[in-house]
Amino acid sequence: MDNLAEKPLNDYVIIQRSQQRWNLVHHLRVLKAENNELLGHLVDVTTEGMMLISEQAIPLQCTFNLRMEIPVDDDTVPQMIALTAQSLWTKKDVNPTFHDTGFRLIDPSRRAINAISRLIDELKSEN
Repeated sequence: MDNLAEKPLNDYVIIQRSQQRWNLVHHLRVLKAENNELLGHLVDVTTEGMMLISEQAIPLQCTFNLRMEIPVDDDTVPQMIALTAQSLWTKKDVNPTFHDTGFRLIDPSRRAINAISRLIDELKSEN
């Protein structure tokens, strides 16, 4: 994304976001599209990127085709949104049995952006 600035710092890269990320109370499932395998649970999100928590380390600089569950108002089956995302950074979670990984969304569809925006709006109204 054009509005992400990368600044080298020793062996790490700092990614500066242009949007506030919204933490989720309920960690939504994010699946690999090709096999429906759970990649991780959504911790925070913007229309440009997201952070997942997972039990397994996720390789860096890899591109993933994903499906993300978005809840709907009437508690029926969640809406599934297709996304392509690149893993940018990873670190151990506060709970050392888990890993946190940051992703940049690659050319998200209008449908995906709208669904994520609705999710963020719902989070804003709950906070």
